[in-house]
Order: sequence, then C-alpha cells, then structure tokens
Amino acid sequence: PPRGDAIAAIPWVLAGLLVLMQIAYPLTSNQVRTTLTIATVVVFVAASCSHALIVRGARWTALYLVITVVGGWLVEVLGSRTDVPFGPYDYTDSLGLKLLGVPVVIPFAWAMMAYPSLIVGRALTRSRIAQVLIGAWALASWDVFLDP
Repeated sequence: PPRGDAIAAIPWVLAGLLVLMQIAYPLTSNQVRTTLTIATVVVFVAASCSHALIVRGARWTALYLVITVVGGWLVEVLGSRTDVPFGPYDYTDSLGLKLLGVPVVIPFAWAMMAYPSLIVGRALTRSRIAQVLIGAWALASWDVFLDP
C-alpha cells in the first residue's frame, strides 16, 4: 500500500490490538493482568496519539499529550494527598513506578481516554460548549466506571 495508507492504518491496527488485549484480560491474573493493564494503557495512548497526529498534526498532539498527562498527574497528586476532588484514596504498588504517590501509568490513562472523549463530543455536536460537556461527561463516566 502507499505510504499514506500505511500511516492511516496505524491507529486502526492499534485499536485491533486493544480489542485482543481486552479479550485476553479476563483470562489472566496477578502479575500478568497488571502487566496487561499497563500495556493496554500504552497501546491505547499510542492509538489516540497516532490518530491525533494524522488528523490534527504534531503540534496539536504534543499539546494534547502535555495537557492531559501533566494535568491528569497534577489532579491525581492533589486528590491522593488532599482527598479533593475525588474523596479519600491512594494507590498500591501494583501499577509500578510512582511519582509523588501516583503510578506513572495513571496520567497516561487520562490521556488515553481524553482523546476519544473529545472525538465523541465533536461527533455529536458542533457546539463547542456541548462538545466540552459531552467530552467531560464521557471522561467522568469512564473514571466512575473504573473507580465507583
């Protein structure tokens, strides 16, 4: 295939890999499951970033990644140290390396879901305000699903 087609296929190949990883998830346990969880976040971020690179360009993608990873990490540090805005919680050591008490993978999980949440908002409406509200709702719903 022409180079452009191969590049455009990257997010879709990664999405297919994600489906396979999610199928494998309930079939694993203990350290294998933890490793698969971290790998899923990495592959999902790669899928989101590769799609954003193709659709939005390098500058936008870099900015999105900085905002979501740094912003997600800051909110998680705040939350785990002050119980605001999520209530009391902390992280075990199971998700690997921590930075100020937050596993490094967690901010990337926020980046992983922020982009699809934005895409959903943009697909459903042209109103910027409604896009933000829908995207925020989608992102918050994902978080509540993970940590009820």
